[in-house]
Amino acid sequence: VEHMVCQGDNDINSDKLTKMLKINGFSSLQACTNLKSTKYLFDGLVDSFYNLFPVILKFLDNPLFDEKLIENERSPIKIERQTYLESEEDAIVVRNEMYPNTSYCYSIIGSEENINKFTREDLINHYNKYYQPCNTSIVISGDFELDKILELIKSSATNEEDYKSLVSIFNLHDQLQYATNIKQMAEDIFTWLNKEFNVDNLTFSLFDVNKNSREVILKKGEEFYLDDDLSCFFII
Repeated sequence: VEHMVCQGDNDINSDKLTKMLKINGFSSLQACTNLKSTKYLFDGLVDSFYNLFPVILKFLDNPLFDEKLIENERSPIKIERQTYLESEEDAIVVRNEMYPNTSYCYSIIGSEENINKFTREDLINHYNKYYQPCNTSIVISGDFELDKILELIKSSATNEEDYKSLVSIFNLHDQLQYATNIKQMAEDIFTWLNKEFNVDNLTFSLFDVNKNSREVILKKGEEFYLDDDLSCFFII
């Protein structure tokens, strides 16, 4: 999927995007995949970024999954897989011992058998299931104006609810900048969770992994336990 997304859509293929990036002082598109995520990387001039950002989003959001290109990518992926297995042999052995019978025990690229037999439909189903706004992080570093970035994302978004969620997260981030201590930060997070998701029960704790101890900073609502099917917890 990583390779096919980089091929682009009907309007902008990979060659056309590369030319646009270079003309505007950007590096070409780079992509990499680890156990937890796939990253698509660009770097270049701030002034050009505002014009290119919607183009980049569209490029990543509408891959064609062309049958011919899929077949062309099988051999490069096999070579990439062999290189990965040779360089990560020890790590794979360790993961098999630590995480048996889970997705973490497999190599990132998968088996050669799967590379040989996956279909266009398989790739599209995977893309539609996992390449969703709720699974996406946009990381932008540089001399940017936050309001302009938000407007760019809004103008590029096809789902108003996704944009509202993004604004909400930024609002929480801004609020946390004024917290003067950990308890106030916990109060702000609870207020946000309660407003956005109707969370009534929360225990905010600090864990000392060296001493195997826990200090409760804030407790709201009724008692609950982490083995409860309806409970959620975060490790930050």
